[in-house]
Amino acid sequence: ESSYARQQLIKLIRYLHWRKVPATLRASIVAHMQHNWEQNHVHLSHEENVCSQLSPSLRVSLMEHVFGPVLTQAPFLCWMHGPAVREVCYFASTKFYQEGDIVIGAGEVVETIFCLTDGSVRVKRSNAEAAIRSESD
Repeated sequence: ESSYARQQLIKLIRYLHWRKVPATLRASIVAHMQHNWEQNHVHLSHEENVCSQLSPSLRVSLMEHVFGPVLTQAPFLCWMHGPAVREVCYFASTKFYQEGDIVIGAGEVVETIFCLTDGSVRVKRSNAEAAIRSESD
């Protein structure tokens, strides 16, 4: 476990105690965050910090490098090339969801494109929502 992850865990636990978060919820949050830190997702906060300090042209070049291959391999975006890819990459970001998280709720209007790179999604028809599912579902 890295020094950074330990420091973040201590800060997180102090915050959760300060907010008097119930033990079961606290354990779920800690487990989720530890998983993120173990998977090197700590770099995401650094990425956001770096991107916020870059000029727009440098930012889009970096984001095109990061997201371009994923976006151009998505079947519904395979038509994109050059400037279109750069434009979409400029607004792209990475998000991590946990099993059971609701990504889109019934009747919700979204202006977001989701490209799933790992895991799977289940669409529930009973209440028309898409939720992250485990590999065993």
